[in-house]
Amino acid sequence: MYFQFLRSICIGLLCLVSAAGVAAPISYHALVVTDAEVNGTLYHFVTVRIDFVTDTRNVYAVPTGWRNDVGSTRLSLDLGNRTIVAHVSTNRQVYAQLDRTNGNVGFGSVTGGPAYPLILTLAQGGNGGDSLLQTVQDIGATPADAVNYSPAAQALVNDLKHATVLSGTGLSCTGSFNPVTSTCGNLTPIALNTDAGPIYLSSPYLDYGIGGIGANVPYSMNWGMFWIDMTNSGD
Repeated sequence: MYFQFLRSICIGLLCLVSAAGVAAPISYHALVVTDAEVNGTLYHFVTVRIDFVTDTRNVYAVPTGWRNDVGSTRLSLDLGNRTIVAHVSTNRQVYAQLDRTNGNVGFGSVTGGPAYPLILTLAQGGNGGDSLLQTVQDIGATPADAVNYSPAAQALVNDLKHATVLSGTGLSCTGSFNPVTSTCGNLTPIALNTDAGPIYLSSPYLDYGIGGIGANVPYSMNWGMFWIDMTNSGD
């Protein structure tokens, strides 16, 4: 009897450990229309989609939110008459991140920094008003404001472990990205090494503020989407 009791406890503990280690499949996606260079050829008005396939066990906390840097990354570039599909060569070259403090979400990289290949940010005051990033940021800061939004908007989450959809200004910034102002100090693209050759993503749609080009650090006028689904298909 005593040994059966111990055996039941051990089995129970093993079950708990096993359950704690179970990971749920999850995929992060982003979509933006921008300029892209593939293997030496520059394309304009390209619909770029980034897919990052991973699982929830790889999500971990950082001071401003969440990050996941273990997964496979695929880029799909719709050129209109054909689509280029490329897989990032090196594991952990690209990572998914969500900055809950400042309201940014997207993909960073080891070589390009936290805002490259693509970061979505809170909309600046002069470029189009509300975004879904602003919505979740507002509700998080002031829960009473939830009544100002539809039920579907109220249900959105801003973490990297649950299905959601977020929108904001899309930016590919390789240096001096300011997460508070959404401005970029270096827009020179850096190569992403893929099986289709090196790929560079640009940010051609910019606002330079009062004084024009060179007067202030620019921010993006472009828009993008970021969404999460609980699958590992990348579709």
